[in-house]
Amino acid sequence: MLGRHLVIDPTEVWRPDLSDIYLLRAEYGVVPFHRQRGPEVERLLASCEADARMAVRVVTGAGGTGKTRLMIELCRHARGRRWRARFLHRETPVAPSWELDGLVQGEEPLLLVVDYADTKRDVLVPVLRRLSLDRASPQTRVVLVARAVSDWLPDLRRADPKLQELLDETKIEVEEVAPIALPVEQRGPILEAAAAAYAERLAVAEVRDRRPSAAGIDLSARHFANALFLHIAALAAVVGDPAKEANALLRFVLVREERHWQGGLESAELRQDVDVQSVAQAEALITLAGGVDNKAEARELLGRVPHLSSVASPKRDRLIDLLHRLYPGERYLEPLRPDLLGEELVDRALSDDAELLKAALGAGVGDMQIQNALTVLARLAQRRPDTEPWLEQALAVDRERLAVPAIQVAIETGHPMGKVLAQALEKQPIGEPSRLEPLIPEQTTELLDAGVVIMTQQRDRMQAIPKPWADNVKAEAARVANNLANRLSDVGQREAALAPAQEAAGLYRELAAKAPDSYRADLAGALNTLANRLSAVGQREAALVPAQEAVAIRRELAANAPDAYRPDLAMALNNLANRLSDVGQREAALAPAQEAAELYRELAAKAPDAYRPALALSLSVMANRLEELDRKEAAVAADEQAIDAIAPYFAAHPQAYAHRMMPIARNYLRRCEKLGREPDEALLAPIAGVLQEMQKGSGADS
Repeated sequence: MLGRHLVIDPTEVWRPDLSDIYLLRAEYGVVPFHRQRGPEVERLLASCEADARMAVRVVTGAGGTGKTRLMIELCRHARGRRWRARFLHRETPVAPSWELDGLVQGEEPLLLVVDYADTKRDVLVPVLRRLSLDRASPQTRVVLVARAVSDWLPDLRRADPKLQELLDETKIEVEEVAPIALPVEQRGPILEAAAAAYAERLAVAEVRDRRPSAAGIDLSARHFANALFLHIAALAAVVGDPAKEANALLRFVLVREERHWQGGLESAELRQDVDVQSVAQAEALITLAGGVDNKAEARELLGRVPHLSSVASPKRDRLIDLLHRLYPGERYLEPLRPDLLGEELVDRALSDDAELLKAALGAGVGDMQIQNALTVLARLAQRRPDTEPWLEQALAVDRERLAVPAIQVAIETGHPMGKVLAQALEKQPIGEPSRLEPLIPEQTTELLDAGVVIMTQQRDRMQAIPKPWADNVKAEAARVANNLANRLSDVGQREAALAPAQEAAGLYRELAAKAPDSYRADLAGALNTLANRLSAVGQREAALVPAQEAVAIRRELAANAPDAYRPDLAMALNNLANRLSDVGQREAALAPAQEAAELYRELAAKAPDAYRPALALSLSVMANRLEELDRKEAAVAADEQAIDAIAPYFAAHPQAYAHRMMPIARNYLRRCEKLGREPDEALLAPIAGVLQEMQKGSGADS
């Protein structure tokens, strides 16, 4: 079955004819697996052998920290324990569920590693769905490997209702791979072991005899916490190069690679027509494109290389054949890896000739190549902020076309793409910003500013439509204004958020007066938004009026259609409780808070994963109201219930749920201290480590 061919053992055997970068690549395993990682492998194996039928884990870490090598070693050990342990093929197509049957067939349990998972949403959806369908299949473990968790994981959950159900059931665990050589004292032995391995492969006898020492290298430098830089420094020591700084080490490898190209050009009899700079530009474009699958695609791609424009087609073909031999791999032409070296090559090639951006992103370039190019540039900018202008120049190539893939890259890769995109759109709006709005997740960390820019431009376009407006235009204008108010609030622009909130409520009121069945629910939502925006700017008495009206409307709607409107009523009741508290009506504020908590409790009993986080927030609101009435013991009890409700979600997705968990935890600890009682250690134990790290990061007191 096709599914069996989609999983591979990525390990390769190093050959003397390969370039130096293959000494550094995880798949070739030239450097023995570092013993410091041993406990991590054993812990991951233990988690694989737990009782659950299916589990999903996310493993993150910066480029070069050893994620792929760790996963290769995990698979090797797992196969020794009779697991079918493999990587998902890098080039897995988006296949229908029935074509993936081979993944679940077999008596042995499956461990599937998905490298670069942050960029594989379209593949992961059918794969994960298929793995979850057969409840009778053996144990299944999926490890998603990525540089970081940004918006891509929540976006994956939203991609398909069945997939969200699966991921809710499995309670995804997220962990970061710490740099292998974080303790400085471990770095010297790692460098020396790597040097010995390289000397053996390169047959450098004098190095084998004397074993290079780490003496003279400042291993406390930050970049040496990354295993890749230790390995490069080891290679430099073996060949006698003095490079020690991060940029110098990357340059050292690329210079060695240029010598490899020179030898290849001589053997292909191309030295008279193609120079090293042209090869660098070609390989940089291949890296930006993510590689190509066949010779026809290779011809099209290299036809766009500026330095090769005057080279005759037959000679370009010989260059293609040369690159195919120099960089063997899964694709016909491979990007330069490890990724950090590919990114560095791209930066050097762009510095030599920025026209390469047009070749990578201009007219006729496919969507996947564009998205890959933006991903490479975004990852380069994450590591080296001084290269962020390449992203800015990239979006300027064709803002209309690149805005959509830029949003996807921001979701997958994170900072700084979202910020750069927002600045680009603000500087030069696209023709129809409404086509971008559905692509921005409702809950996002990476696209907050872009969301504001897009909604502001949509509102401006609505305002330009001549009045009087037809009802459908009013409805769209109201929706846009309400969303803009929320987006502005999300980025802290409280004053600016008030006007669109008032506008939305006014428009929906007009519409609801004519067609109540169609627009009263929208009016209640806009009134809730307006109440929050008024409160945020200190107009607390004014905020109470729309909050009360929103509850009245939603109570009536929920009475007629409880399944559809009870969640909205619970939300409005929480809001009303807060608004009543704001104006000092503390006794009155408790009743809606208690009613909201009870509604969410009932909803969470039927659909835990949909409503337990909301229940936690509601219980926290109730705890605050109880404390205001000096009912401190009851407030602490409500805090404990809130923590119990949200802790599993926070443990699995710390960044996504931090904005809810952190205030609840701080209030709980504060209230316990006031009562002179110890917090419940068992309650906090599953999340204590994450809370501590986040408090350090934010400078918060414990």
